[in-house]
Amino acid sequence: MKLAVIIALACSPAAAQTSLIGTWCSEAGDQALFIAADSMGIGDHRVCDWANAPTDSPDHETRIACRQIYFDDSDEPVVIGLSEYQFTANLNGPYHMRASFDDGSARFSYDYTRCDG
Repeated sequence: MKLAVIIALACSPAAAQTSLIGTWCSEAGDQALFIAADSMGIGDHRVCDWANAPTDSPDHETRIACRQIYFDDSDEPVVIGLSEYQFTANLNGPYHMRASFDDGSARFSYDYTRCDG
């Protein structure tokens, strides 16, 4: 019985309103964030690992380690560079998020709209 209640809450619209997990499109239309429980993708080639995975909270702050991944002519992955950021995300309702990336010398903030549904 308890499992059914947990599943119902996880699938409810209220749960979706507080989850960062999903696909987010920048309001400028120039990049997308793909947020999963175990990692985050930025655009087509940047993959980031979480120090602390997101929860169902509308706010999240953690260190992320990002690298660019491309494929060579033999379809082998090529990893280029490693950058670390302090990542902060704040939901403003179910469909809007503000995310900031701070590399220690500069802070960049972007507004996103949920684009996965």
